[in-house]
Amino acid sequence: MRPFAPLAATWILLAAVPAAADAASVERAHAAYERAAADYDAGRYQAAAEGFARADELAPNPTALQMGVTAAVRADDAELGMTLVERADQRGLRGTNPAVETARQRFADRVGSVIVACPSACTVTIDGISMAPGVRRWVVVGPHEVDVDVGGTLQSFPIGVQPQPPVTVQARLPAGTASVSPAAAPSPLAPSAPEAPTSGLSPIWFWAGAAITLGLAGTSIASSLDTIHQHDVFLRDPTNAGASDGRSAQLRTNILWGATAAAAAATVLVGVVFVRWRASPTPRSGAVPPRAWLGGVVGSGGASLLGLW
Repeated sequence: MRPFAPLAATWILLAAVPAAADAASVERAHAAYERAAADYDAGRYQAAAEGFARADELAPNPTALQMGVTAAVRADDAELGMTLVERADQRGLRGTNPAVETARQRFADRVGSVIVACPSACTVTIDGISMAPGVRRWVVVGPHEVDVDVGGTLQSFPIGVQPQPPVTVQARLPAGTASVSPAAAPSPLAPSAPEAPTSGLSPIWFWAGAAITLGLAGTSIASSLDTIHQHDVFLRDPTNAGASDGRSAQLRTNILWGATAAAAAATVLVGVVFVRWRASPTPRSGAVPPRAWLGGVVGSGGASLLGLW
């Protein structure tokens, strides 16, 4: 049985899509989620846990995260399980999600954490597996080998890991290597060029577009909340009718967010390219640049999209 619905795997996505790169990440997240759902159904819980974790990494998502934790418990993968538990804690889910608390109770005494600090650019492995410097890595309790390459010089650190406290490995600069000097202070900005003669549209056009964008954003948020509510109802009582209603609500929400994004883009274009913001070189006190204001309406990352069912 699929983890979420009799007709299709459930996917909830609340992610900013400011550019094509983020849209591509969302698509990869969807693909990773579908593969993980198939692995989960087939009883391949290790692959499912890794797939759900990857989907959540690409596009943070409470459903993918919860399913990743559940699959990690079934696969008895303590390292990945506690990695996802920590991820949930960072999102304020501590004590609120039964799957997360089950994983915490099961794995907390079996793993400990390691952080590697480097004085400059470095590459790090633990037991031959790559890890990111400065980022906590969960490993099973016991002896481990950390190797750090700093400037072509390999440094090895045998360590013993316990559940507490975290182990911090401090790499050293190779002998004879000068410390990295602080970045030079930026040079003063060149004087601004004289303003072009006054021309263009009145700022009222920008503010009208901003008001429309704000109204669409409010409607989109309300529609998103309604869609999520329908999803919660569906989880409690999955029916074909509920799935159909949910897909309809999702389509409505995505159309609204698309309209919000289009209105925001048009408003920015008008504000940046066409509007005459002032008639004299002296800026008005308290005036808010159009890009900064827009970021306050729809989020600095762009318009949010909702995908359910």
